[in-house]
Amino acid sequence: MTNLISNNTTLLRSGGIAAIGMALCYVAMAVIFFGMLSMPEGADTAGKIQYLQQHHLLVASGYGIGYLLFGVLLAIVLQALQQVFANTSSAMASPGRTFR
Repeated sequence: MTNLISNNTTLLRSGGIAAIGMALCYVAMAVIFFGMLSMPEGADTAGKIQYLQQHHLLVASGYGIGYLLFGVLLAIVLQALQQVFANTSSAMASPGRTFR
């Protein structure tokens, strides 16, 4: 019984930390794409492509944080929500069961 409560608490804490991490992913993406990657004014299409090629590591890290890390954190949050709504049959709990 103690092990079950400990696992439940660990999963809920992990879900909470993952939810905060998801918010930080959005903040990091905003900083990368709106702050650090600002397209030069008056550049044509070829100039914009060249600019993105020069900063490809920054673009790749932005997409990695935005999609890969966010997806892993979302999976953790969904597992925690499934644990919270395990015995509930409400309209709020049914979308979580769809993605397990």
